[in-house]
Amino acid sequence: MFKTTRLVAYTLGVVLAWSISGAARADALEDFYKGKSIRMVVGASAGGGNDVYARLLARHMGRHVPGKPGIVVQNMPGAGSLIAANMFYNKAPRDGSMIGALTRVLPLDPLIGDAAKAQFDSLKFNWLGSLNKDTNIIVAWHTAPVKSVDDIFKTEMLVAAAGANTDGVVYPKIINKLMGGKFRIVAGYPGSGDMMLAMERGEVHGRGGVPVGTILGNHSDWLKAGKIKIIVQLALKKDPVLPDVPLLLDMVKDPDTRSVFELLFSRQEMGRPYVIPPAVPADRVAALRAAFVATGKDKAFTGEAAKLKLPLDVISGEEVAALIAKAYATPAKTIELTKSLLGDTSGIGKCSEVTEAAKCQKKKKKKKKKKT
Repeated sequence: MFKTTRLVAYTLGVVLAWSISGAARADALEDFYKGKSIRMVVGASAGGGNDVYARLLARHMGRHVPGKPGIVVQNMPGAGSLIAANMFYNKAPRDGSMIGALTRVLPLDPLIGDAAKAQFDSLKFNWLGSLNKDTNIIVAWHTAPVKSVDDIFKTEMLVAAAGANTDGVVYPKIINKLMGGKFRIVAGYPGSGDMMLAMERGEVHGRGGVPVGTILGNHSDWLKAGKIKIIVQLALKKDPVLPDVPLLLDMVKDPDTRSVFELLFSRQEMGRPYVIPPAVPADRVAALRAAFVATGKDKAFTGEAAKLKLPLDVISGEEVAALIAKAYATPAKTIELTKSLLGDTSGIGKCSEVTEAAKCQKKKKKKKKKKT
């Protein structure tokens, strides 16, 4: 009887101690964040997709953080979020007062990109979560000679793209190299709007590697009117909104080719990733991650996202970290093949070859007059 009483007392003591400890931790978190602002650094220019999502998150997430801090957005564009990521890893405060919004390709840059420029270790970042998943697609204008996925292997398709490392270049290039595609890539268009206008003007046949959200959000009227056609999906699995559009992976038979596409498509599973610097105290990381997930279920947040036509598919920081760890466990053979393909710039034309648009023309340098 006496032993039983002592055991019950001990158990109650442990529970009470844990309760007091938990309450103390919660109080400490609230004390830290109360009256402060969290800085959200966006590794992209104002007005673009990453910026719009980040500002939406900033307007709602603070309510779910202990102490209800405000969240202030700061843009730090450059090199596809590389400048922001390097700053985050090497210079950002380690106290949970800063979070970052990076592009989805950035986490794998040290693995398959320019490792010398990527001054960070993605496996050591504290990943906050991601707001959606991306499905890339190939689209064709209604007058283009390409009408189906089979046609991309038979008929030349002129596609508009931005920079050399963007999806609009990468996916058509790899389809050409590994599957015998007939894409002719012209890069250098400043942005998505310019590329869509190039399709409308008849300068190009379409685009290879455009997010489905861009088409459904900005050009759904073209789709309904039959002005554009979605040719194929570039993702690990079919997007539920495109049940009748074929998936490229279903056509890939060679295991090495499939491994390359699976590695690249894995980046789209974390379409809008957010990050916390390394070495931040674990309780603050946990609090921010919990706030991120709670924001994803917040009706005010999801309602505003719907009004802005921003698709949501929220995944946790733990899930993002698991995706990145899986990618970094990819066999060396696949990584080397992927890097060699990404580094090959042969066969990529310039948009100045097909358009007179001023933004695609090189600015002529004025010659300095020699002093006589």
